[in-house]
Amino acid sequence: MARGIRRIARRKKFCPRFAQLDKTFEEAEALLLKRLGEVTLAALAKGFKKRIAARGAPHELERAHAS
Repeated sequence: MARGIRRIARRKKFCPRFAQLDKTFEEAEALLLKRLGEVTLAALAKGFKKRIAARGAPHELERAHAS
């Protein structure tokens, strides 16, 4: 999808209306990269453990991946 948006955004040279789309795409990309930079492995692990505990079933990583 992003490839298609970039292709459209490059058309701004031919059509000035696409300049706003290009700016919007760049802002969205910057925000996404900023937010992804805030995600830590520790936070992902904590959320994973919380969801596993909510299921009520024990999760033993060594046993689950032993086969």
